[in-house]
Amino acid sequence: LPEWYKFTIVCLNSLLYLLFFFPVIFIPPLFVFYFIILVHFFSIYPQGEQGPKGDKGDIGPQGEKGDKGDIGPQGERGETGLQGEQGIQGIQGEKGDIGPQGEQGETPVITVAENTPLSYKVNFKTSTQNITTPNLIAPLTEYHINLSATGSTLSIPLKNLILTYQNTSTTSLRISVAPKDTATPILTDIRRTTIYGGGTIEVLTLDNRTVSSRTVLDDLVYSQSQEEHSMKIRQQDPTTKLWSLCEIHSFISNGGARTSVWIQWSEYNVSYDVPTEYNHLMNL
Repeated sequence: LPEWYKFTIVCLNSLLYLLFFFPVIFIPPLFVFYFIILVHFFSIYPQGEQGPKGDKGDIGPQGEKGDKGDIGPQGERGETGLQGEQGIQGIQGEKGDIGPQGEQGETPVITVAENTPLSYKVNFKTSTQNITTPNLIAPLTEYHINLSATGSTLSIPLKNLILTYQNTSTTSLRISVAPKDTATPILTDIRRTTIYGGGTIEVLTLDNRTVSSRTVLDDLVYSQSQEEHSMKIRQQDPTTKLWSLCEIHSFISNGGARTSVWIQWSEYNVSYDVPTEYNHLMNL
């Protein structure tokens, strides 16, 4: 630029400064001239390239909180979650008061409805109930005894008979039978079967035999687990003339120290009638 032009701009700048601080010296024609020079200056010299972007300023203060919006619609229900672990059991509550005592019930009348070696039944009767128990007797009558002492005995009642096991030595026992009332003989049928040793079989048969005193059924019963012993005894009641049948098994070990006897009744107070044609047909 010409020097006069630069000088003019400097003078106008100075004038503008004076006008800003000393407005009383304002001269309108000079201000218009200055404005024309500035327009001409910026039209001759184009604007330069944009400078680099400055650093970001500090974040301003947060504005006031707005009003609360309307509640939106409820969403769909989600799937049920897994069940949690069971909690600890709570403390037991206090014991409640005892309730009033109820009315006393009726005491039943108890009687024995049936009492035989095969069956024992009891009846309970009140004004509203009449109950009879099932059979209370086990199917077997058992005896467990130590007969190791010499001369020791086991006496078992069999209706009108007495069956006796007696130790005779360290290796054997004797079995005998006698009437319960020595003054009343008992008509019997007896069959004994024993297996001893390596398989030797021994039998005894007393058919329609009257037992009026002690009768030996087996004089030598081995007492060291060498013998299986079985007997069937049928006897007639001397008064009613009815018959009863039982089976006796025994197993004896260790010189009689472990003597086991078990009895099972299969008939009790029965009669043996001559069959009629009707009974014969019913049994076919």
